[in-house]
Amino acid sequence: MREIVNNMEGVRERVKMLQGVRLKLSINRGRNRFSEYEGVIENTYPNVFTVRTENGDTPVMTFSYSDVMTKNVRFFKSEKNNMS
Repeated sequence: MREIVNNMEGVRERVKMLQGVRLKLSINRGRNRFSEYEGVIENTYPNVFTVRTENGDTPVMTFSYSDVMTKNVRFFKSEKNNMS
């Protein structure tokens, strides 16, 4: 069962504060499959946000704030410096 840790407005503010910062993302794809990407939160919108990744296959990924609330998307500090 998924756990909701914040209210939606709190998640939006957290994501907005991380905009432009290099992050490592862990994405739960279900059935114990996780994908990891490094990138930068590029834009925030009322219901979704976009992440520009370094992966050539998927340069831009879109997530909803509910993905963060249910911990399907997690943010971690990147070991690399900020993108130029």
